[in-house]
Amino acid sequence: MEQTTPHPLVGWQDGDTTRGTLSIIKTCAATIFACTWTIQHLNVPAAHDGELSKFLRACKWMLITLLLPEFILTHAIVELSLALGCMIWMGVTTTCDPDGPGHGEIQVKYPAWMRMLWFNIPDISELREMSREATQQHRSSTGSPRPPTHTHTWTLTHAYFANMGGFVYTPVANPNSETSPGFNEPATRPLIGNWLGRYMVDQLQHPGITEAEIKDKSKTDGFAKVFSVFQVSHLVLSLIVRRAQGLPISQLEVLTLAFAVCGVATYAVYWYKPKNVSVPVSVGVLQYPPIFGFGKSFDSFWRLLTNDVGRHPDVWDRHPDVWDRIPNDNIPIAGSSGFTHHATFLLAFVSAVFSSLHAIAWNFDFPTPAEETIWHVCTILTILLPPLGLLAVPLSQATWGQGNPRDFFSRMPRKNGRSYDQGLTDTRRSDPGRLYKYLLWPEDIKFKNGPRLRQKMMDFVDMKEPFQRRPDLDLPQDYGQHLRQLMLLVDGQGSKKMVEKVAKTNVFPRRSLPTAFNKWFLYTTMGSYCLARLALVAVGLSSLRAMPEAVYKATWADYIPAI
Repeated sequence: MEQTTPHPLVGWQDGDTTRGTLSIIKTCAATIFACTWTIQHLNVPAAHDGELSKFLRACKWMLITLLLPEFILTHAIVELSLALGCMIWMGVTTTCDPDGPGHGEIQVKYPAWMRMLWFNIPDISELREMSREATQQHRSSTGSPRPPTHTHTWTLTHAYFANMGGFVYTPVANPNSETSPGFNEPATRPLIGNWLGRYMVDQLQHPGITEAEIKDKSKTDGFAKVFSVFQVSHLVLSLIVRRAQGLPISQLEVLTLAFAVCGVATYAVYWYKPKNVSVPVSVGVLQYPPIFGFGKSFDSFWRLLTNDVGRHPDVWDRHPDVWDRIPNDNIPIAGSSGFTHHATFLLAFVSAVFSSLHAIAWNFDFPTPAEETIWHVCTILTILLPPLGLLAVPLSQATWGQGNPRDFFSRMPRKNGRSYDQGLTDTRRSDPGRLYKYLLWPEDIKFKNGPRLRQKMMDFVDMKEPFQRRPDLDLPQDYGQHLRQLMLLVDGQGSKKMVEKVAKTNVFPRRSLPTAFNKWFLYTTMGSYCLARLALVAVGLSSLRAMPEAVYKATWADYIPAI
């Protein structure tokens, strides 16, 4: 973008009758504060978190937002995706069984914009069809169902509230299990929306909280959000007016413009999410461990970027604070294990778009050629480094064959039966080892090649007694056929040709790049990116000492009140 200089460069301006240097700094600082502090929509804290702990957590996320605002926007988008999935899943699961203790009609109220896009999004259309089929199946199977005793409305705000840890249950010992809650474990645990719908049909009462009551628990309302968006948009309007009138702007305002655009988008995506909720709502008592366990319904954004997801099965045991609150970087789990999460590509795209806004000042006047060069170089770096750094994620997930598949299948049952001895929680990913542990009776472990084991595995996959109501695993259509072939391999009945035909897949023993490569590459590019961002801020501030005189000419937009 070209910027003419009708007057020579001038220094600090008091701005008694025009806008001054200090007013530019104050406007930019207020906008950045609104985009880093007031924009935060953190999850419900743990019961034992004190005010200092919550304040420090907010400061941490403010610093992250200051350095990586595009990360917050990307996380907001995938959180919205998680909430929409929870919303649809609630309609499916609560329709399937009307005879739970909290019998009542669940009416899922979708936002108007979502209904408009309903048929344009494949995943939503597929789940919509699933919900319709579940409703028809329920009506045909019940004949004359007893009328619901009450009606509950489930909104997008409810879904957000559930996914941020707003609903908690009290775990009690399961009489049919040797595992029970430990004395050092929290008295209550959060229940993510998908699993709330699953257990609400047979073990839990509906929370009974309305959307208005959730908003009342939130520390802000729609008017406050509109006011915050107005504050952020004030700078955007001012710069648009100046551009229309042919007036120059400062480099600092260009930096702030990038924050403002990102901030407005984040506010829009977070519109339905409650803010600053301190106390969750109890939904009752649930046996521990639950009969089906808690398959993990979300991933950690940071662990996903560092490729730590699934590498350490006891990672949550080393962080007990995760047990009683939902981490603030929760995102939907990847649809297919072993493939790069879509959030990685979304983050790369958003980062590039955000950083490209700095190029608006490419042809601005700078006090010195050195500062102009620094701005140009750092602008290019901030555009290129995030996509390059995120390339480490798929590179580190690339694998190649290692070991003998026949030996692998022979020893895996013994390994899994020995290693996975902890109860499942909603903060753990479901994996074959944990399923193996919870599907088998102790005597089956002794006879891993016996017919009872094979039959139970097939019954589980085919959803036969006693696994008719297991959670949907989204298995490939030919999974059952391949599983039977793999059982032959385990029993030593498979031929070499069968091994070559069936066993060449990523679920067999594979070797990948060490996580150290991923972390080194990610930390290096991220550190360089942050340094480039700080250099842009430094140049933006230093450029205020010598600006075109027309920068300080006020427009009508500058007289609009703003705090």
